[in-house]
Amino acid sequence: MFTVAKEIEGFVNIRSTMFYDAAHHRPFVEMFRSEAIPGAASGAVHSYDGFPQESDFLELIAAYGAWDERVMP
Repeated sequence: MFTVAKEIEGFVNIRSTMFYDAAHHRPFVEMFRSEAIPGAASGAVHSYDGFPQESDFLELIAAYGAWDERVMP
């Protein structure tokens, strides 16, 4: 499953839990931690209580491009 954000052109959110073997796919960004189930943690590299600030997106995109842990062994 995925979500296309109308507010952010070109942004597609893919739920890694839908992958055949999700255990090998570490999340890069998690949003709306303020609404998370207590004690639940995704292990994402970046975490936000809501949406990241618009000014954060270019840095996040560059960091994702350089990230070498997209698929864990």
